[in-house]
Parts: sequence; structure tokens; C-alpha cells
Amino acid sequence: MNLIAKPYQTNWIVFCLIACLIIGRWLIVSEGEYDEDESTWIASALTVLQSSEKWWTLFNYSDSRPLTVLPLVVAGLLGIKQGYLMAKLIGVLFWAGSLFFLFKAFSVYIKPSKAVWYILPLALYFGTTWNPGFVSYNSEHFCIFLLTLGLWLYCKLEKTGHLNAWETCLLGFSLGLLPFAKFQAIPLGLVTAGFALGLFIYQKQWRYVALLTAGGIFPTLLVNIFYFLHHDINSFWQDYFWNLFFYSYTTTFSKVPLSERFNLGRGLHFIFYSKHVALYFLGQFTLIVGGLMSLIMFSRKQANTPFRLISFGFLYLLAAIYAVLQSGNMFMHYLLFLIVPLLFLTFVVVEFISTNPTSGLRWLLLFATLQSIANLLSYQHIYHRQPESSITEALQKHQQKGDKLVLWGWADRFFLSTGMPQGIRTAHTFNAYLPGPHQPYRLQQVIKDMEDNRPALFVDIAVQHLSSQCDTTYRHYRFPTLKAYISQHYQLVQTIDSVLIYRRRTSTSM
Repeated sequence: MNLIAKPYQTNWIVFCLIACLIIGRWLIVSEGEYDEDESTWIASALTVLQSSEKWWTLFNYSDSRPLTVLPLVVAGLLGIKQGYLMAKLIGVLFWAGSLFFLFKAFSVYIKPSKAVWYILPLALYFGTTWNPGFVSYNSEHFCIFLLTLGLWLYCKLEKTGHLNAWETCLLGFSLGLLPFAKFQAIPLGLVTAGFALGLFIYQKQWRYVALLTAGGIFPTLLVNIFYFLHHDINSFWQDYFWNLFFYSYTTTFSKVPLSERFNLGRGLHFIFYSKHVALYFLGQFTLIVGGLMSLIMFSRKQANTPFRLISFGFLYLLAAIYAVLQSGNMFMHYLLFLIVPLLFLTFVVVEFISTNPTSGLRWLLLFATLQSIANLLSYQHIYHRQPESSITEALQKHQQKGDKLVLWGWADRFFLSTGMPQGIRTAHTFNAYLPGPHQPYRLQQVIKDMEDNRPALFVDIAVQHLSSQCDTTYRHYRFPTLKAYISQHYQLVQTIDSVLIYRRRTSTSM
């Protein structure tokens, strides 16, 4: 079996793999909410599109992840109707881009005609998986696109010892954007930036040290200036840094203590328990462990072993595992952070440590093929939650043109079903009712936003069968300051299925 494609075939193979990835995903997904987060991003995009101050709204009404919402906003500005299927297809486009840059990264070290075989497992897997956490639109997609772009640029630097000025700025800038897509991606960005800086410093290329550093801090500096000009710098630090810090390093959103989040048994269970990824991950972890044991025990190929590249790949994967486990929540979409680092380290081990790279590549393809076959054989229609029609109709009955909506709870799907924008800066309000160090600030922020925006409808949907992470313990009237504000400014107009619908007493809504 010859695993080397002919040079003239390579571009066509890459194009076909990307096309198959997109088409495969298109055939699997459908309109509907596969994950609560999808509705959050769509609600934010709807709010930005209906705002007269789009940039300000994007940064403040996107749940601290404006770069996750921005692609949906761009689609809306191009005239594409907001919806779940549209969002999912945008997500797969980012994976197509990641596939391309991963191919470019592999091609730095081996012939492109062989590198194409290393991206085949990823294309096979994502073209056939129907795991809701993997196919739903979420903040990981754009993060991984940025990280894979950075990975390619780092590989160019690692192999050649040089990047031009524009490539260096692009590397820093792409990694500097990560905090505005997903806070959890920062460790992977730091590993990439750290190794790149180390190389520049070792070579005494001080100009490139400055360019990489400037590119990395530029996005955060620019956003801080933006908030400063709006006289609201505190919102940036509260909504971005502290909000995400408390999510990652407290038990507000996960009851798992910090000391137990990196427990080996717990981590292995999370990574391998799902039938959707077990074979895919198992094949790559097996090749990595086997290769590293071979290197340590038998000292094979030591003279030519690229220890810097191996060290980078190993730390890159460790950073991904850290990102997956840090919050203590076992959300399947967190496992997406493992996909690229795991395949990259597998590539490094098979190509530079294994005594028989062709055999290793065959095993990699075998496990990916088995997982893809398992995905297809076990395929079933993906459950997706639709907004309850009776509640949607009730909201629309009290809705007027230009109205804004506040949902007290976590049921963001009703923003799309009604078409109303957010009346406060978050589509959901669990930050304002779940006990934690940031809860008082968030509750105060809800009231301030309602006073500033005067949303027409306030809906208490804090009931377990309709909201995630919610029950009647957190009804709005259990919080005295919020209860007083609602009593003063809103009137109860309907109760349906334990949902309380209030309309603002004033005749106009902003």
C-alpha cells in the first residue's frame, strides 16, 4: 500500500476532503437547538443586528465572547437569516479552515503529498460524527481555527528559524484574539507564544520579539481603549476577566472542587466515555504512548530526534487537557480542544520517533476509519429542543414592534422564536442568581441594564422543565432588589405553564 499521493493530486485531495467534511456535516445536522449555547450566540447576534451601536453591543451583549458572535452577525449583515442550521454550517467552515492550516503545518515537515494522509482522520471523523456537542455551533470552533493558524506559523518558525514581519504580527495577533473567543483557549495560546518567543530570544531576533509581543497584546489594548472612550472600563474587567475567572476557578458553576478536577480517573472517564470519540482518541493516544516509550526505553533515533518539537507537542496537548478539565464541567464540546493537539503530537511521534512511520500512519487511519464506521452505524436523529409553541405565542401576543426581552432563567431559544433582542447584556441570567462571588455584581448589572434599556417584557422562566441550571429556588421574587424593581416598573400580564410574563408599565420602550 503506497501512502504517498502524487504531487499533482495533493491539492485536489485536500479540496475533496474539505468538501466531504462540509457535505457530511450538512447531511447530518438540521434546524434546531442541539446545545443551549447555540441559542445564546444567536440571541446575541439578533441583538447586535437590531442595535444602532453595533460594536458596543457586540462587546457587551455577547456573553464575553464577541468573536463567537461576530460570524453570525456578519452572516446577518449579508442577508442570511439567523437560525440554528446557519450557525452550525458556519461552525463547520471554521473546521474546514482548521483542517487546511493543519495540513499546512504538517507540510512544513514532510511532503504535502504525504501530509494529506495525516489530515484524513480528522476529515473522516468530523464528516461522520453526530455528537450534539461537536456539531452544534459553539465558541470552540473559532478558537481552534485561530489556534491552528498559530500552529502552522509556529511550525514554520520552528523548522526554518524565521518568519517575516507580517507573519510574526499575524501569529501574535491571532493568539491575542483568543480571550475574545473563549477564555479556556488561552493556555494553548500561551504555549505557542512561549515557544515562539523562546526561539526569537535564542536567536536574538529582538525586533521579532517586539512584533510578536505587540501583536499579542494589541487586541486587549484596543478593547480597553474602546471601553475607556465609552467611560466604562470597569465593565471590561468585570464581564471578561472576573466573570471568566470565577467560572474557571470557583465552584459557582461546578460543584467539583479544584483539587479533584485533574484527577486521573475522572479525566480518563471524561475523555473516553463517549462512544462518539472513544476509538478516535484511543488510536492516537496509543500511538503517542507507544512512541514515547520507545524513545525512552530504547533510545531510538536519538541523534535525529527533534526534542524541541516533541516538547512543544507534548506541552500543547497538556495545555489542551488543562483547558478541557479546568472548569470542572464535563461538557462534550470542551473535548474539541483535544482534537488538533492530539493529532499534531501523534504526527510528531509517528514521523520522528517511530521506526516505521508508514505502519503508524496505517494504524492512525484504521482507528479513524473504525470510529467513522461506528458513527455511521450508530447514527440516530439528533434530539433538538424547540421553543414551546404555547409560550412563544404568549410572548408574541404581548409583543410590539421594537420591544426588547429579558428572560430570567436560561432558555435563550425564545429570543430566536420571537425575534426580540436582549433587554440586558446577557441572554440568560444564571450569573445573577447562582450563589457565588460575582453574583451581587451581576444582579446589580441586570437592574441597571433594565433601567437603561427599559425592555418592554420581563419573563420569569426560572422553572426546571424550561430552564437549564434553574428551578423555582431562583424565581425573581426571591431577590428583594429585583422584586422591588419589577413591582415598581412592570405589571404581570399573563401566567402560562408557571412562566410569569410582565410588561413594562410605561407606554414607550427603548
